[in-house]
Amino acid sequence: MKQILFFLGTEAEFIKLFPIMAELEARGIDYRILASGQNEIRTSTLFSALQHDGCDLLLSDPASIEKTAKGLLLWFLRTARHARRTLPGWLKEQRISDALLVVHGDTVSTLMGAWLGHKLKLLPVHVEAGLRSFDYLNPFPEEINRSLVSRYARVHFAPSEQTCRNIRNKRGTIVNTQGNTLLDALAISHRYASGVLPNCVPERGSYFVFVVHRQENIANRATLARFLDEMLEAAKRMPCVFLLHEPTRVALEQFGLIDCVTNQPNVHCVERMEYFRFMELLSGSAYVITDGDSNQEELSYMGKPCLLLRKKTERQDGLGENALLYGGDPSKIGWMSKHYAELERPPIAAAVSPSSVIVDTLEELRRA
Repeated sequence: MKQILFFLGTEAEFIKLFPIMAELEARGIDYRILASGQNEIRTSTLFSALQHDGCDLLLSDPASIEKTAKGLLLWFLRTARHARRTLPGWLKEQRISDALLVVHGDTVSTLMGAWLGHKLKLLPVHVEAGLRSFDYLNPFPEEINRSLVSRYARVHFAPSEQTCRNIRNKRGTIVNTQGNTLLDALAISHRYASGVLPNCVPERGSYFVFVVHRQENIANRATLARFLDEMLEAAKRMPCVFLLHEPTRVALEQFGLIDCVTNQPNVHCVERMEYFRFMELLSGSAYVITDGDSNQEELSYMGKPCLLLRKKTERQDGLGENALLYGGDPSKIGWMSKHYAELERPPIAAAVSPSSVIVDTLEELRRA
């Protein structure tokens, strides 16, 4: 019977894969976790929702990655080469001769895992398959990563009919999971909600959240400064909780803009939060301005007003309903501060569990 291996590199991948792991545990099915080391996930609080006690194999030290595009590329090449050499021996040690190698999404670790599965003659399985913007430069490099992964994958778990159609000509089995596993992750997060947020966070419903961390938004001083100007104007209407991702902090310090967020009475800076607390923060907000595509999905399920700081997105979740693209126009931030209530929607209730749909198929594939 085939083994199940999860190959992941980032916390974002882990967030969408851990509900599948929890469903496997509920059915008494064993699995292993292989970590590329792109992010430090060994200390993730997501393990608290699992019986699995950590990573079974770590392929690189997360601290070894230089936080630049060039550094990430060099890390990818070095780690992929190392994994190609060492994984066969590890599989032999673990007495694994046949396995499903599950990857998620669109990161460079997703591509690495799918490529390794292909090279090692395992069965590459892609969760959240089929998303497309049909523009290789938007979002970059995610669109390229997804296109390459779909060439290696032989099982494609796509979250909707549209995403299934996007990859209808790809080799292998395509399964409509009728939603994203993020629905299950949100349901689990409610059980771990503590109700305790940083002291600086205003009362529930009386703040908006601002997240900007993608390279296309923080690499240019003029672009970032314009975002901050609009955010500060919006903060005159309602307090802002500003997420200080590490790349964001570095860019703000490099461009001499850090005081624009840290010395403003109506802007409350918080460090990047673990998943369960961050979901509480989003749930308690009046609206959210973000460049994170996973946030777009989470907020569509919550029915929260969302302005997405992207010119294009491969996701359709909430667009034209609770969510809007800024489309390259920073003044949309000001519009959002005045009209966010027009975008409020009821939360979405899951008709089925996407993770259960996936595990049903994985069980069949194990026995095949």
